[in-house]
Amino acid sequence: MRNFFYKQWVKREIKRNVYVPFFQGIYNFEKRSIKGVEVLARKKVKGRYLSPAAFLSEIESSELMSEFTQSIIYQSLTLLNNINISNTLDISINVPPSLIEEQSFIQFIQTKVVGCYDADKFNLILELTESSRIANRTIFTKNIKLLQKHGLKFYIDDFGKDYCDFDTYFSDLKIKDIKIDRSIVNGSQNTLQAVINFADTLSADLIAEGVETREKSQELLKLGIKHHQGFLYSKPSVIEKVALSI
Repeated sequence: MRNFFYKQWVKREIKRNVYVPFFQGIYNFEKRSIKGVEVLARKKVKGRYLSPAAFLSEIESSELMSEFTQSIIYQSLTLLNNINISNTLDISINVPPSLIEEQSFIQFIQTKVVGCYDADKFNLILELTESSRIANRTIFTKNIKLLQKHGLKFYIDDFGKDYCDFDTYFSDLKIKDIKIDRSIVNGSQNTLQAVINFADTLSADLIAEGVETREKSQELLKLGIKHHQGFLYSKPSVIEKVALSI
């Protein structure tokens, strides 16, 4: 009974838009321009915004990840549709692989997302996190290909941090965009070079996460990684602040 009431409470929080999108820029250091933004969820509590570390467990334990993710996507696109931009912008949003296997989530994308944003202004990208395994590769692959036909793109997020289904992502689905986890970016040079070498074999585009110093950005550029994300460039913030740099 306690779990039931807890779940209902979290569901009400989602409907009240207590969980809101923040945005962090992804930059092309070579061109000194913004490539896109990643949507990062926050929870608004008494005028403060909490990071996922403080609230994600309540979403997961309530088994409301799909409803939560749908809310963040919908809010993000509503906000972004109202800003003026001169160049096409990449909009990336984190999605656990398990949601790709849920038909209700796929239906949400097809009915509430596809056609509801300006495809001339935005490239919508779903970042597949490595933290969970694919339960049903057949359904997962079928749904990814369906969404690709609708114009959605995909990143492999936090690459190098956890488990990754290489065959499915890179062989079957031909995903070509990889976000390197901050622990790899700021860790061993040999490990980072191994990731770069792997990406080269796929002709994959790399984005380095957790870039916080000018020295690191210069080092990454010398290694051939021109797309960077991190506090050096911008912190996650509300859309009004991000719009000033677009």
